[in-house]
Amino acid sequence: MRRYSAIFIYLGWILLSIGLAWVFPQVGAKGGPLATEWTTKLAVFVIFLNQGLVLPTEDLKQGLMKWKFHLSALTFIFGVFPLLTLIWILGLQRLLHDTGSGLASGDILLGYLYLGLLPTTITTAVVYTSKAGGDSPAALFTTAVSNVMGVFTVPLMVGGILVVSGFEAELEGFHLGPTLLKISSLILVPLLVGQLLRPWGKTWAGRHKGFLKNLNVGLIYFIVFAAFSESFVSGTWEGYDSLFVGVHFVSLALLLALVNVLAWMTGRLLFKEQGDRIAYTFCASQKTLAAGVPMAGAIFSAASPDLGMVLLPIMIYHPLQLILGGSLIGFWSERTKSKGRYQKVDKMPQ
Repeated sequence: MRRYSAIFIYLGWILLSIGLAWVFPQVGAKGGPLATEWTTKLAVFVIFLNQGLVLPTEDLKQGLMKWKFHLSALTFIFGVFPLLTLIWILGLQRLLHDTGSGLASGDILLGYLYLGLLPTTITTAVVYTSKAGGDSPAALFTTAVSNVMGVFTVPLMVGGILVVSGFEAELEGFHLGPTLLKISSLILVPLLVGQLLRPWGKTWAGRHKGFLKNLNVGLIYFIVFAAFSESFVSGTWEGYDSLFVGVHFVSLALLLALVNVLAWMTGRLLFKEQGDRIAYTFCASQKTLAAGVPMAGAIFSAASPDLGMVLLPIMIYHPLQLILGGSLIGFWSERTKSKGRYQKVDKMPQ
């Protein structure tokens, strides 16, 4: 139960952040007293600076050699998952359209698409892999590479799919070069700076692991608060009720379950070692909230005022993947703890 208590506390703070945004939207909106138009960018920079600082370079080098694992996991993250999400969107749109309820209106389906294109989490996938007895160095390398790749692949894939689908209007004001530069400065640059500082800062980071963990999680709550404050101020949620949220909560829970089953079955076909299968499942099925929020702001800032609606799927999917991952840890750790095969790590949740 201890691992679940931390997850539910995290979920509770996410919900509290959204609730505060609903009660005090002007505080967290752009132009408000918190100046979130630039303080959120600073928050993202600090999060990924910390990520780079705590990423163990030795484990990255150790995980580098498993190229088959990395290639197959990255193919699932940026190929299979987005394709599955597109199929899911089409089915969901048809089902909800036939009901005549309007539950598939707005930017919610664009949010599903965006969810499918995101890279995986860094530390959550690695920590879950480690605690379940999986190959954590391999997971560390794959998740780090996926976030670096995501800086470039997410804007390109979002733009390409929307253009092909005939939704160019959603990209009004979107320019690829400036968007890539903006995302790189928020995510890639601080991640690399953190790695460059690691030889001098890893001892300090190790001593202050708890502080850095709480700082990163607190900054994520702040980013969520700002995103939803802006969406409430802009009137995104007018006309949507609890039924709307409930339907998509169930839909995303089913999508999460399907992705995990598919990832595990794919891992069983590709790898003989149980540790590789565990690492593959966590890497392939999880999506990052920490990188997802700033990238959405960069891609859709000029195109869509309904950023909260675009982010709703990842806001729902992220805590659900934490809960499911906590269940899988207990299921798998009993089967792998006696082997003592893989290195354990314990880092910050992302």
